[in-house]
Amino acid sequence: MERRGWYEVFYVTAALGGGRAAWLRWTLSVPRQGPASTALWACAFDRQRPRWFAARNQLDGTAWRPLVDGGVALGDARVSGGGCSGSAVDEGGRTMRWELEWQPLATPFAFFPAAMERLAGGATYPIVSVPIAHAEGHVDVDGERMECQATPVQQSHLFGGRHAHRWGWVHALGFDTDPDGYLVLVWARAARLGGRTPPVSSIALRVGGRELRAAGFRGLRSVLWGDGGAGLVHFSALIDGVDIEGELEVPTDLLTGVTYHDPDGAEVFCANTEVADLRLRLRERDGAVQTVSCRAACGFERGSRTRLQGVWQPL
Repeated sequence: MERRGWYEVFYVTAALGGGRAAWLRWTLSVPRQGPASTALWACAFDRQRPRWFAARNQLDGTAWRPLVDGGVALGDARVSGGGCSGSAVDEGGRTMRWELEWQPLATPFAFFPAAMERLAGGATYPIVSVPIAHAEGHVDVDGERMECQATPVQQSHLFGGRHAHRWGWVHALGFDTDPDGYLVLVWARAARLGGRTPPVSSIALRVGGRELRAAGFRGLRSVLWGDGGAGLVHFSALIDGVDIEGELEVPTDLLTGVTYHDPDGAEVFCANTEVADLRLRLRERDGAVQTVSCRAACGFERGSRTRLQGVWQPL
């Protein structure tokens, strides 16, 4: 039987190099009443070309086909833990196509404890299926082909009954001195009680082969988040005795505005870019300090129940 009041998303991000990136989403929405719907989303970002490409192709609910390998297909577009392919057309008739295959370089994990998955009916439960991988293939935007060789990608899966009241999402694909490193972070204030509940958060970082990850229920308060809605975002965390301080520089003219819908029909507004800059400062217990950065290959999303101002909103 079809579960009502439910949404599900698979998404892929790829850092294409040269300040360019792709953001792909396979989405399912099953409202409390009425037919289910699906959509294939494709966005391309370029530091030199703001508002480059954004498409959201709607399909009916029967287009959603779970795959035996744990992925999903929408029409001819597929995604799994080992690759993705498909195409999408924007409102102007331009087409974005992609064909990527990869081998994961890190094991999957859930942001939150497994016991919290049962609460997903009233919230969102995110899983990082592929924290980082190196992909081969290509991405084509309106006839401009970008060949991919050892291109950093990540793939995630989230599901639940309602988006958060407010959230921030960060993922960095490689660092300047460590191409196999990554950062993934989520901070969210649940929609319960009108967003007045305490925020929850989680963070995972790999630098130099060392993995740091917020664990258990104690990890739900691991991140202090500071986003005033402008071009700079700050956060900090403490994991295994390591102080982490992060600063995101978000090119506001490269944010793509997106309107999500909860299964009950409520609108949620967010802005996303996949070409932000990130600087991290790590301080060890012994006082040793390490600084790493990710330039033009860091994904960032801010979301809330308030309509965005001054952001390109094609989706």
